[in-house]
Amino acid sequence: DQGSFAQKAVEAGAAVRVGFNRVTAPELRRAVFEVLENPSYRAAAQRLQTSFREAGGAPAAASALEALA
Repeated sequence: DQGSFAQKAVEAGAAVRVGFNRVTAPELRRAVFEVLENPSYRAAAQRLQTSFREAGGAPAAASALEALA
């Protein structure tokens, strides 16, 4: 499930995807600096944060998961 969450973060504009088993140190450095230095990533992350909060946050997620059990 980590891969699907990572892809959703990329699609939302909040992340850069790197190949966990294939990424080199220079590639990882570039990806980290891209996210830290480009304000669009922060803005996208803030939009996600707002949507999670409006949906009820962690307590709502926990309740939904418990309802599945």
